[in-house]
Amino acid sequence: MIGTLSTALSSLKSATDLVKTALRERDDRLIDKVIGDMNDRMIDVQNQCLALQEQQFALADSERELKEKLREQERRNADLENYEPHRTARGGLTYRQKTGLNAGQTPIDICANCAAKGIKTYLQPKDDGFNLTCSTHGDIPSDKVREPGPVGAVGYGGGHDPYAS
Repeated sequence: MIGTLSTALSSLKSATDLVKTALRERDDRLIDKVIGDMNDRMIDVQNQCLALQEQQFALADSERELKEKLREQERRNADLENYEPHRTARGGLTYRQKTGLNAGQTPIDICANCAAKGIKTYLQPKDDGFNLTCSTHGDIPSDKVREPGPVGAVGYGGGHDPYAS
């Protein structure tokens, strides 16, 4: 009976060891699976971090570009502060230089339409002297006013009067 008991205890111990081994193996597989899932999750998080870094760099570049554009616009606005709206004697609208003039120096006119867009375009006098011209917006009436000719005078083209003696 002791032999049978000893054999039964030995079998029970073997069965217990087998169960423990099975549980350890199952736990090891479970641990391996959890570790694999965690590694996959870490890779996903790392990929998301890289994507966020790329977005951050893109935003930083965009911010730098916008700051540069803002500085440029502020520079243009500061430059346009040297000009004020001016209605010419013949009804044209320009921006006329208000500062930095020396004695006897005539003020500079810039195109009002260009100035509204933040662009400084110097108006050039036309050959006729009665208009200023913008390369983008064309002619603008200047301050020069045509003086009326003698009463009854008739112009006949070509610059001469056929009835003159």
